[in-house]
Amino acid sequence: MISGTTQDGFHAYSGIESANYFDSIGVLGCINCRALSQIDVGDQHGPQSYTFTVGNDASAKVLEPPLFYAAKWGGFNDLDGDKKPLIREEWDSLDTNGDPSANGDGVPDNYFRVDNPAKLDAMLATILTRIAAKANANPDACLPDSDGDGVADLHDNCTAVSNANQRDTNGDGYGNRCDADLNNDGFVNAADLALFKKSFGTANSDADFDGNGFVNAADLASFKSLFGKTPGPSGLVP
Repeated sequence: MISGTTQDGFHAYSGIESANYFDSIGVLGCINCRALSQIDVGDQHGPQSYTFTVGNDASAKVLEPPLFYAAKWGGFNDLDGDKKPLIREEWDSLDTNGDPSANGDGVPDNYFRVDNPAKLDAMLATILTRIAAKANANPDACLPDSDGDGVADLHDNCTAVSNANQRDTNGDGYGNRCDADLNNDGFVNAADLALFKKSFGTANSDADFDGNGFVNAADLASFKSLFGKTPGPSGLVP
């Protein structure tokens, strides 16, 4: 990260673990980079260097401490999906009091610098308050989510199958995605198969496991995968 040159910004031209970084403004990137002394054809290994040209931009300033950039690049909200904090709102959306602000305060929202030990208690309180605010905004974000559907296992009616909409047409606590127990006897067996056959080609909501409005081959495949099992598991049913 540099300032005051004709190519300001983040650059990575050395690295480890076969890193790859393509620099969009022409600075030497890092291709299959590893911490080795030798340099192979087509690869960049070991220490690298690059000479930058001093610019005449009046906005150039002294670089911030390394942790400033670690906070900016390590904890931003990627609004445009480019995996870079190039939009200020992605990393600076709060004022000095921690309140939402259209202009921010010029500091990454998760960067807390304390030069005066006497202010440490106050800064720690601010950090904990912001963490609590994020947790309260999305409580499930702090809980395990085995199937990655955005619903914590504790509240998920199908903990092993992704079903963000939590569709449960018979209201038994098991989502349709993991519930082929059509007669509700606690086990998916031949009796359920008979009911499924009667529902095939119809709009029966209980047998419509994927929720597309029609019982078809996709639902048959789901039934086969659930046959011989109990419904669930579900975080709503002990």
